[in-house]
Amino acid sequence: MKRRKMVKPAIFALTILIFGGSAFLMSIVQAQVTPPVTPIPQIPLEGDMTFKVYPDKSIKVNLVGSLEQVLEAYVDPPVYNVFFDLTISPAGVNLTEVKGSFVIKLSPAYSVLLSALDLDIEIHGEDMKSNTTILFNLPGYLGVNGTIGVFTDEATWESTLDFDLTATIWYEVVSKEIIQEFVQMFPMFKSQLASQVSELTEGNITLQDLTLVSSEIGTTSATHTLSGSVVGDFNKGGMALSTKMVPPDMGVPAPTITPGELYITPKSADLSVTFDREELAFKIDSESVVEGDLDRQINVMKNLSSEGFLQSPQITPEMTLIINNFLLPTEMSIVNLNVVFEYAFDGEKLGLNFFIDGLGLNLRRR
Repeated sequence: MKRRKMVKPAIFALTILIFGGSAFLMSIVQAQVTPPVTPIPQIPLEGDMTFKVYPDKSIKVNLVGSLEQVLEAYVDPPVYNVFFDLTISPAGVNLTEVKGSFVIKLSPAYSVLLSALDLDIEIHGEDMKSNTTILFNLPGYLGVNGTIGVFTDEATWESTLDFDLTATIWYEVVSKEIIQEFVQMFPMFKSQLASQVSELTEGNITLQDLTLVSSEIGTTSATHTLSGSVVGDFNKGGMALSTKMVPPDMGVPAPTITPGELYITPKSADLSVTFDREELAFKIDSESVVEGDLDRQINVMKNLSSEGFLQSPQITPEMTLIINNFLLPTEMSIVNLNVVFEYAFDGEKLGLNFFIDGLGLNLRRR
C-alpha cells in the first residue's frame, strides 16, 4: 500500500497566524499594562503516580497531581484560567481519533483592550485537501479576513497553498506614510519576499504568485486585499526553515522525517479558534481521525528528537543518561490516552490540577 505524505500546511499557516497575532497583541498589552516584576515563590506540588505492569512487561501509567498557592502579595497574573483536554482513542480498523480542547482565559485587566475583538478561524481537512477561513478584527489595530486552501498531490508530494486575504491596518499601528510606500514599492517587495522564501526553505517552497488585488488608503486606516499561491514540499521546507530558526548556540538540529518514516495519514480534521469577549477567553477545539500506526509514528518522532538532543553541546551528563537509558529504549503508546490540565486563579490564590491516564511504556533492551 502506498503511503501518503503527512503534510499540514494549513496547520502551519494557522500556527504562524496564532503566534504572530499573539506577539502583536502582547506588544499592545505590554504597552498598556506593565506589572512590576515580583519574585515567584516555590510552589508545593502534590500527586500520585500509579504503574500497572502487564505480563508482556508493558506498563500503563496513571498520574494525578495538584497544587495550591496563595498570591495575595503578588500582582494578578495575566492569565486567570487555562484548561486543556486531550483524548486519543481507537476509531476503527487502523484508525485513531484525536480530540482536544484548549481554553485560555485572560485577566479582567484586558477587558477594555479586547472588548471589541472578533476571532473566528475554521479549518476543515479531508484526505489531501484542507480549507481555512479566517476572521480576526481588533478595531483600532488590525483586521484580517479571508480563505486559505491547500491541496497535496499524492504522487509528487507537492502541495499548493492558495490564499485570498483582506487586511485592514490602522495608522496607530503602522503609519500612513509607510503603508503608502509599501503600495508603491510592492513589485520590489514581492520579488524580495519570493527570494527570501526560497532561500529560507532551501528552494523547497516557492512563492508562485502574489497579487495586490486592491488598496484603499482611508483617513484612519488602510485596507489591502492580497491573493497568491505558494507551492512546494512543505515538509522539507518546514524542516529547513526550523533549522534556520534555531539559535546556533542551542546546537540541537531539527528532526527530519523521511518518507519511509511516515506511518500515519490524516483522514479528516476540524479545528476552530474563537474568542469569547464576555469570558475574555480564547478557545481552540479540534477533532481528527488518522489512519495508520500512531504509536509507531510517535516513537519515531521521540527517537529523532532524543538523538538530536544528544548532539547538543549543552546537554548535561545526567540528561544523557536519561535519554540513553530511558527515553530511547522505551516504546510509548498513546492510542488510549487521556490528558487533562487546568490552571485557575480566583483573585487570591492559584490552583493547578492535572491528570494523565493511559500512557503506555515498554522498556526494551538496546
